[in-house]
Amino acid sequence: MTIYDVWPYFAIIAIVLLVFRLPILSFIDEPTNPEIQRRVYALDGLRGLLALSVAIHHLVTAYKYHVDGIWGWLPSGFYNQLGEAGVSLFFMVTGYLFWRRLVQENGQTDFVKLYIGRFFRIAPMYVVVVLAMFAIVAHRTHYELRVPPLELASSALRWLALGMAGSQIPLNGDVHANLVLAGVTWTIGYEWAFYASLIGLYFVARKRTHLAVSGLSFLVLLCIARPGLGVSGFALLFSSGMLTASLALSGFSAQSKGASVVAISALAFAIASSPATYGRATQIFALFVFFVIVSSGNSLFGLLTSRSCERLGNISYSIYLNQGLAITGLYGLPFIRTWAFSGIPYYWASAAACCIALAALSSVTYALIERPGIRCGKRLSRLPVRRQAGSGRIA
Repeated sequence: MTIYDVWPYFAIIAIVLLVFRLPILSFIDEPTNPEIQRRVYALDGLRGLLALSVAIHHLVTAYKYHVDGIWGWLPSGFYNQLGEAGVSLFFMVTGYLFWRRLVQENGQTDFVKLYIGRFFRIAPMYVVVVLAMFAIVAHRTHYELRVPPLELASSALRWLALGMAGSQIPLNGDVHANLVLAGVTWTIGYEWAFYASLIGLYFVARKRTHLAVSGLSFLVLLCIARPGLGVSGFALLFSSGMLTASLALSGFSAQSKGASVVAISALAFAIASSPATYGRATQIFALFVFFVIVSSGNSLFGLLTSRSCERLGNISYSIYLNQGLAITGLYGLPFIRTWAFSGIPYYWASAAACCIALAALSSVTYALIERPGIRCGKRLSRLPVRRQAGSGRIA
């Protein structure tokens, strides 16, 4: 048995799904909304599995980091792709949801309401985990001031900028502070960049032209994307989600069992054909095929719309942000660390326990932090605001 065996991943996913069927977790359920189409529930379930997959990717990365002191690239294409393909699909979901919203509103998008909603969706949980990271770094640096006060204040403010000031930010002399959060906050900066681009996309998101616009941008970006963490590659991921939304709005549907087989085959090809995704046209196109089918409402034989996946989808943002804290906290305990790293089977057992603890913690933070934040944002966006002509709503 090695740390790169594939079967433990599926075993952990199955265990977490079984745990999340328990009635005790009904407090994270959201009321069923008959107005929400089936495709949205399938995407929610997908997000839950993606968040958990990224966490398992980082658990394997943490093992490698313990062995050789290097955080990053794994010699396993499968476990690399749990991270890269997982994040890529998250970006596609974002592109899908917001392009679909712009097109459906057809020139009536209220950007004040949109950005208030985004702020209160992202900020509360983000600030909480960053403050927790501050506390852990303070403990690791023995509560000593190791840099000039202004430098410390600057670092803290950059961390609190909701991902817009970068993520690899030293804190009080700790150059690996970002690893306390498993380095996941870098993606939020790209999310904000996409939200900013919506103001420009607004002018071309019209019911008559949306399919042509999204299709052309997808083809252009597919041709110019280059391997690596480049802007064009990430733009292609968002564009993939946009084209998927346009196809869905144009009536595309693939909910048959045969389509499920095609979707799973496309995902398997994307994972198996290369250890990397970002900026690679072949991998992104394969993920696009998978995503088009799922976003049409295909539940992959009922998996994505199961109660367990639905619950994981509700708490997916908390799972994503909490994963580093769970890994740092669990393996920071000396007796756990000694036991877990004494053999591969023990590490995988500890990884399963970590995923269950992560999901449980995320259920609580969703109920106490995320959900109230979302509701607060909705209440604020409904408040009457005096606007001058042309402000707030772009028409």
